[in-house]
Amino acid sequence: ARACTTAKLAGPLTSVDMNLAALGREAGLTLLSLVGGEPAEPGIRKLPCRLVVRQSCGRPPDG
Repeated sequence: ARACTTAKLAGPLTSVDMNLAALGREAGLTLLSLVGGEPAEPGIRKLPCRLVVRQSCGRPPDG
């Protein structure tokens, strides 16, 4: 089986910026709190993310 690579695609793909820097910061702060003996807050933490619209989203170019 051959893997699909972005070089074979017609244009840049639309993607989601998951804000990994903020995710890492939250994880690090949680870990430091736990190591320091503080309890972690239970539940789900929602961090902002954004849709990065590129050429793969929309109608194809006229041809």
